[in-house]
Order: sequence, then C-alpha cells, then structure tokens
Amino acid sequence: MDRRVRYDAFISYRHCEPDSEIATKIHKKLENYRLPKEVAEKVGRDRLRRVFRDEAELGVADNLSEEIDKALRASYFLICICSPEYLQSAWCRKELEAFLRYKDRKHVLLVLAKGEPDDAFPEVLQYEDVERDYFGGTKTIVKTRVEPLAADCRAETGKERDNKIDIAVTRLVAAIIGVGYDDLEQRQKKEILRRTKRRLLTGFLTASAIMLTVIGICVFFLVRISRQKAEISKQNKEISMQNEEIANQNTIIRKKYEDSMAAASDNLLRDGKRLDAVYAARLALPDDSSEEYSEDAAMALVNALGIYCFPGVKSGIGFNLPCSCSIVYAPSMSSSGRYLAVYGLDGKYYVMDLYSGDTVFSYDCDLFQYVAFDGDNGVVFQRDGESIKYYDLNSGTKTDLGYDGNESLICSDPDANAYAIDTEDGVYFYKGTQQLASLVFSDKISDPGTRSANTICFVSGGNEAYVLHTEYDTAKSYCFKADLQNGSISSVDLAYDGALFAFSTDGQHMAYIGTKLYVQDVSSATSVKSKDYTNNAYNIAVHGNDVAVFYSDEMEVRVYDCNWNEKTTIGMEFLSSSKIVSTEEGILLYEALGGVHVINDGNHTYIQPDDSSRGTSVSEVYKNGTLYVALAGDYYVSTYSFSVSDYVVPYDGEWEPVYFQSNDDPNLITFQDSVMKSETEYTRDEIANMVFCENANVGLIQLWNGTIYVYDRTTYECVKRIYNSDVDFATSFYYSRASECYFITSSMSAMLFNKDFIEFAKIKDCYFKGVEPVSENPILGDMLTGNEYLITPLTYEEIIKLADEALNGYEPDKRIKEKYSIE
Repeated sequence: MDRRVRYDAFISYRHCEPDSEIATKIHKKLENYRLPKEVAEKVGRDRLRRVFRDEAELGVADNLSEEIDKALRASYFLICICSPEYLQSAWCRKELEAFLRYKDRKHVLLVLAKGEPDDAFPEVLQYEDVERDYFGGTKTIVKTRVEPLAADCRAETGKERDNKIDIAVTRLVAAIIGVGYDDLEQRQKKEILRRTKRRLLTGFLTASAIMLTVIGICVFFLVRISRQKAEISKQNKEISMQNEEIANQNTIIRKKYEDSMAAASDNLLRDGKRLDAVYAARLALPDDSSEEYSEDAAMALVNALGIYCFPGVKSGIGFNLPCSCSIVYAPSMSSSGRYLAVYGLDGKYYVMDLYSGDTVFSYDCDLFQYVAFDGDNGVVFQRDGESIKYYDLNSGTKTDLGYDGNESLICSDPDANAYAIDTEDGVYFYKGTQQLASLVFSDKISDPGTRSANTICFVSGGNEAYVLHTEYDTAKSYCFKADLQNGSISSVDLAYDGALFAFSTDGQHMAYIGTKLYVQDVSSATSVKSKDYTNNAYNIAVHGNDVAVFYSDEMEVRVYDCNWNEKTTIGMEFLSSSKIVSTEEGILLYEALGGVHVINDGNHTYIQPDDSSRGTSVSEVYKNGTLYVALAGDYYVSTYSFSVSDYVVPYDGEWEPVYFQSNDDPNLITFQDSVMKSETEYTRDEIANMVFCENANVGLIQLWNGTIYVYDRTTYECVKRIYNSDVDFATSFYYSRASECYFITSSMSAMLFNKDFIEFAKIKDCYFKGVEPVSENPILGDMLTGNEYLITPLTYEEIIKLADEALNGYEPDKRIKEKYSIE
C-alpha cells in the first residue's frame, strides 16, 4: 500500500514580487476551493488534494533536495508562476526540468505574473518538435510554436490582480480535474446563486423569528424597565461578539506574523545569515512560556542557534557569480564576509555583494595583481601601468592614492580591517583613504641596501601592525611596530637579527625562522625560546600559545606551544608557504586541493569540502567560521562550516536502555481499548503502533499515515495531535524532568516538545540509545557517523536567553530587512 503524500499540483515560482504574492494566493485558493455539487459528483471528490509550495511545506535548498524531488514526482501538475525573473532563476529551471522527467508538458500550467509571454514563458513550453513530410518523401523535424495553457494575472492594482487570480484559479482547477473552464464557471455561478438564496431564506426566517419574539416580549411586558433590560442585554451580547471577533482577528494576524517570521528565519539560515535568522525568529516569540507561542517560530529559533546539531562539517548556501564568465581565482573577502573579490576568465576582477548577489564593482586587470578590502568600506586595487586606487563601496567613488602600481604592492590585513602599501623606500598604512602611519626605511636604518624584502603582519583588531625588513646585502633583519591609532613607528629588538626566512606575530609573541626556530615576547628580546631544526622549516605562524611550523621536506605542519613543546602533527600533502596565516580566528592552514585546518588554543578543526569542491586549481577564504571555496572554471562559490553545540556532546559512558513495547503488550491493548471508547477520528484498522512514555503518565497512538495522538493515561483524553509528514514511526517516548520536555523518537529522528506538547525542535538522522544514569538526559546515536551524543534539553526560557545573548542588541541592516520581509 503506497502511503506517500500525493499532490494535485506543485507551484514553482521565483521568490520576488509580485510572483511570491500570486503564488501564495493561488496556493491558498486552490486548497480551499470547493467544487460545485454537480462537478463533485461527476469527478468523485469535492475539493483538490494538497498543493505543494516550498514556504508552506519546507525551507528552500540550494540544489534539488530529496524532499523537493519527491514532491515533484508526487505531483500531477506543475504550476509555473512566470515572469522574466522566473527564467533567470536556476532553481526554477531545475524544478521544471525535474518535473518534465516524470510528466509530459501537458501537465504544466502557466500563470503570467509579469512581462510578456515571450519574455516570461520557458522556451521548452513554447515550442515542440514536429515531424513534417517534404517533397521526395523526406521527413524533417521542425520546431513549431505552440500555445501553452496560461492564465494572465498581470495587473496595475491589487484589486485588479485579485480578480484575475480568482479567474486563474478557476482555470487551473478546470485543467487539474479535467473539465471545461466554461462548464466549471457556469456551474460555479449556479452553486453560488443556490447558496446565496439559501442564506437569504435562512436570514429572512431568522430575522422574522427574532422580530416576532421582540414584538411578543414588548406586548407581554408593556413596561419600560423590561424593554431597557432587554436592550442592555442585547448590547452586551453584541459587544461580547465584537470582542470575540476582534480577538479572533488578532489571533489570525498574530499567527500569520509568526509564520512569516519563522519562514524568514529559515530562509536567512538557508542563505548563511545565522544571526539574522536568530533575530527574525526571536521577533515572533514571547519572553517566557506562560504566553502562547508559535511552534514554527520556536523551531526556527532552535535551528538558527544550532542547539541540537550533531558536530561536523556542514555545507551552506552557495553563491552564483553575477559575472558572465567562469571563475579563475578568488583572492580575498571583506571583514564581515559580505563582499568577495573574484577574478574571471574574461580578465576582470569582480567585487560581489554576497548579501544581494550583485556585482558592485569590476575592472580589467592582469591575474594576480593585488586587491585588498578595507573592512566593508572599500577596495584597494592596482592595474598594470596605473597607480594604486581606492574604490569606496558606499559612495561608488574612486580615489588615486598616488603610488606606482608597478613599483608597489598592496598588503591586506587577513581580517580585512586595514591595508598597507609596500614600496621600495617604506611601508604606508591606511584605513580608507586616510594614512594611519608611515615607515620610511631611511629614517630608521642608517644605510639601507638595494636588495631587501618586507614581511607585514597585522595584529587582530586592526590597531597594530609589524614590519620585518630584511637586508640581503648585510644579512641583517630589522623589526618595526606601527601603532595605527596614533601613527607612531617604533623599533622592536630581535633575539636574532640575521637574515630571517619567515616571520609572524599576534601582538604578544613573535615567531621567526633563522638559524633556529625562535619565539620571543614582543616587549623583550631576552624573553625568547629557540629550537634547533634539521628539516627544511619553510614557514611559521603564531597565535596565542600556538606556533605552527611548516616543514617542506616532510610536507607536514607541526604545532607547538610557545615553549616548543610539540602538541600535534598535521600531514599536508599539498600546501604552499603562502597558505599559512595568523588571523583573529586562529592559525589557518589552507590545503591546495581544498580544505582548511584551524588551530586555536590547541584545538584543531578541519573543514574539508565535498569532492565536487576540491581540485587542482582552487582558491579559498576562511571568514567568520565559514570556508568559501571557488574552483577554477566554475560559476559558483561554495560554503562550508564546522557546526558544534554545547548541548550535543560526545558520549562514551554507560547508559540505561529504554524499554521498547510491542503492540501486543497487554497494557497497550488495554490502553487502546480505553481510548477507542470515545475516539471518533480514526478506527482500529488505521492504528500502526502504540508507545507508553517511559517516565510520565501519557502514551501515544500513531496511525499508518504518520499522525500521532498523545493521550492522558488516566482520563484517556487526547492532549495533542501531531502531524508527522515524514511518516516516521515512533519507537520511544521519554520525559526529561530537568527541562520539562518530551522526546518522541523513531529510528530516524527525534521530536522535542515542551510540557504542553508544543514542538520546538526536531533532530534528524538519529535514534534513541538510552538515558545517562546521573542526569537522566537522553543519549542519541548519529545515523551518519555511528557516534553517540548526550543531549542536554533546554527549557523555553533558556532558549530565549541564549538568543538574546547571541543578539546582544544586534539588528539586521535595512537591506536584509527589506529582502526577507522582517518587520
């Protein structure tokens, strides 16, 4: 027996206006459409089956997910909300292509939202291949234009659009159930007339009865006081009804708002904007659980906070390049992760706004000419034969900084909070177009040579920078500190001042390679630790108490503390010396084929992209916990991050099993008999399984369609009806007393409910192992890795506190609010 969800139609649309508005209204009207009585008797049903729309069913993914593909296969018709923007959406094209693999083009219905048909309808639906006979008996396939079934919803005003949507819905219903539009429209008008007559007759009879009653009362009492009491009673009743109607309207408005914010939060999280997702979900939720709150908003908040995520590398939202050519190189990213600079195959640099997907600036130049970000404020760039320039991302203006682009280099702060210009005679530090400090070598070195090199290290936070200047003619090295707040330059003593091969600092320690490996305090050359090395130590980086050294002969990175005690060794088969950097997030070790190792306070995290994002020509940027990966030749930037939660921790101790009950258990049979005495929503034949809560006086009955009913085992009253769209059958039922929350788990997932059975989280790809003896908290197994994790359930108030601490007064900018409809 096939118990999969079936859909009469799948609505495909672009998430922009008016497409989203039209899709939402058509979706609601189709699911609420009641067929005229004569048509219903003819087709054997009085309404459509479910209609699939992504925001009503699930969050949108980057690629066709298994859920979307399943929904397309289960849909009899595809409704395309067409506009010029629809054709530009790769996602919408994939939905259409996937549907046509399962159904023919006659099952595709079009709704014109904006533009002209030629500019809005998919070409595959406007033409078809037809075999034609020609002279001589030859047959030729020619592309012939066809007129697809379409409904026009274009309008200048909202009222006009609503009228056209009503007509479109009737046309769509006629096509879906297989009747003529005119026939359905006429029968619908007859049905409306019949219902109107019935309402008028009922109203007339009711009004007549009320009138006779009032007359009878007036005649019977004939006294003023009785009439006044009757009038007061009537007024109070009307006021009560008005108040009830206002309360109902307020409830509907609040529910719509909560659903809207939950959907916005899911979309923001899908797009990699986790803090904005927390903000949107938190807007829809009260401060404590004493007030009624939305399940969808609570689940969106838990997902945005990542409270119940198993640790591991997760892929996030990717970005299509707005430029028309494939990528060659992605060199840098702004401090917040908003802007990304990429070099295209057409010989141009493109600066992308990842929030909007727009190209904000582009220019022709040669590959590997330098580009650097100044926070989120501007871009510094150079072109062959031209001076170095600054482009303001806010105003769109360019400023010539006056440095020869062929004789100077741009050096970027890894955290993109400042930048430096490295010239033959000195190093100059900038923020925006304002010079913060200048280091002129002739002012600091008595006889500077002609052969020299500079290493520039910015300290996290953007307030300090260090310059290592090596003179090759004299085999001496000099170190200088630039204070970017007051503009001062000071010399820093080195424990070894010979020619240095590599240098790094975090503002507290300096690490460098000379005849030995050295770590010293920046404040004193006598506070130094050294280490001999026999292998070819090629590069070095320091952050806190971590020192990473790349040994090129052995192709490995060894991590030490500042006393040269070895912590760990990381094999690096492909690593270039330029791929070891010290940033605010720790020491970053980039692998040439794709992937980054993050070393921070002795902890090692490795983020490895999937095979599709690894290659021999890959560029990567790690920013704010996210790895951005671009493969040469692609039109796409992928993102990856390592998710870890304080409330889902690895567990390898003892655990107590949870008893699994069989449906033939006598206690369960008695429970079923007691429930069925008063239950009218389903029959015994529809029951799939039953489970008692392990440590609370409730039990559940689950139907074959997945629906779960929770009952009080004393009164046998239903306390909650849970629609389980995954048809995932419950195996365990557990109550966490510490957090007052219930776990209903299956072989594939776990649902979390508060004490009133309001769902606030769902953990997928897991199964219930047992209970930790001391805390009595549940232990879940990860189906993907086989690892076991101890879950610490949180109360509603604790979740709200975490959200408020994460936000700490944060509010998304105006563009984010407008794009995702956050109010």
